[in-house]
Amino acid sequence: MDEVERYRTERDQARNELFTLRAQLESTCAERDRLQEKLWQPHEAIADALPAEVAVPATVSTKSSLPVDPMVTNAVPVERSRLSDAQHDGGPVEHPSTIDLSSSLFPQHVSPPMATPALPQAHLLDCVAARSFAAVLSAGQPPIDDNPVLHPSSDEQGVTQNWQFATTFHRSTKPPKSIKQIQSLIRAAHQPGNCQALTKVKALCSEAHRTPREQKTEVQRFLLSTWRTPDWEHPTSVPKIPVPMNNPRLEDPVEVWVAYYTANPSSCPKGIRRDAEGRPNIQDMRASRKVARLRPPVHPNNPESREARQKFMAVVAELFCEPGAYENILRGAAFSVSPHVDFAPYVGIAEGITGERVARHFAACGVTITVADTELGPWAQQYIRDVYS
Repeated sequence: MDEVERYRTERDQARNELFTLRAQLESTCAERDRLQEKLWQPHEAIADALPAEVAVPATVSTKSSLPVDPMVTNAVPVERSRLSDAQHDGGPVEHPSTIDLSSSLFPQHVSPPMATPALPQAHLLDCVAARSFAAVLSAGQPPIDDNPVLHPSSDEQGVTQNWQFATTFHRSTKPPKSIKQIQSLIRAAHQPGNCQALTKVKALCSEAHRTPREQKTEVQRFLLSTWRTPDWEHPTSVPKIPVPMNNPRLEDPVEVWVAYYTANPSSCPKGIRRDAEGRPNIQDMRASRKVARLRPPVHPNNPESREARQKFMAVVAELFCEPGAYENILRGAAFSVSPHVDFAPYVGIAEGITGERVARHFAACGVTITVADTELGPWAQQYIRDVYS
């Protein structure tokens, strides 16, 4: 059910983005139509001002604002005088084609046909072409833009002109907001040579380490517990940024966790005292790691598992902060401590977690009464002070 809900949420987000893109596309198409209409107005005015016999047909493209050659304009009266002389002579008169006259008056600049595109990207390219063409007509020089650029190029014969589009798309770099996205980013960072993804993951790790423990998000917790530096990384292959220490594994020695929390004090869990140099107390760290391996796991997007862990931690702290309480429960319920230490996570819901069940779970995993008094007791007392301070 969690996968279905996450899928529905992602589907709704995709639909909202699609509606937004459609609205932007419609707005852009309207802007394109307005620019095209604005471009055609000067040429329609010129065509209306011409005599009827030299009017420019609608099928001929005259999208050009280039100045008319004075030699061509001066040649028009000469042609008319020749026509009048031929009429007086009584000979047959061949009227020049309106297309030929319009071609002599206005050098034709045939623009590429605006075909109806089948994709939204094609609509956007047409809009870009219209805006760039408007800049050419108004300024008389190629447009300069930071994003899509329209470059005119002519072929070897100089007969036709083609327009080549050079587009640059900038993808937004938003931080991952779900565990699925962070998993994809981690996989990308482990691809050899993908320095961009590696740099982004390390920046996210640094940010997660700086975030106080109570304010860490599920994505940040997942990143810190999952991320491992890839084998392909070389110090000179990526930009020089502060490289955070890898998050230790669950089964790593206590000394590794002490070094990790010494380098990242803001991530240090509750219940751990510090010495004069700021290093975590190794006895408290050993107790904290025992509890961490015995507590219920937290599953992403499952609030019940987080409630079970919170209830478990509260019962554990209350059980071990009182000297002798653990021993009394074991003797009263006739629970025996396993001779073998075998850590296993607690399984159960929050409503069923009691001191007796927690004591039985610790005894089954090999936690002795001596360990409870020397390690778990001081840790539990500090844990309660940290929670209620």
